[in-house]
Amino acid sequence: MSRPKWTETVEPQDQEKVAVAYKQMPDGSTRVVAAGTGVEAEKIIAQAQASGVQVRRNEDEVEQLLRSENEQGSNVPPEIYELMAVVINFAQEVNEQWLRENYEDSEY
Repeated sequence: MSRPKWTETVEPQDQEKVAVAYKQMPDGSTRVVAAGTGVEAEKIIAQAQASGVQVRRNEDEVEQLLRSENEQGSNVPPEIYELMAVVINFAQEVNEQWLRENYEDSEY
């Protein structure tokens, strides 16, 4: 497993600072290991810097990481959504065909 990478973004004066720490997993997925706003974000950034981990500022990346982390149970990368839809559609068609062949006289 890789070392954590830390990303922070500095928001305008009326918004709090946000920090996200993430790891690239062996299967290629990304896992958020720490996230925080305000004082918590400052602690995350300080810990990263003290550990010698590179800290980058990237508002878009922070937003994307937080959004993906909030989608609990979803480890499917967006790049393969279309493929997953095709596979699910195929499975449904096979199931319907099997039902027609095995239950011709009844409704399913």
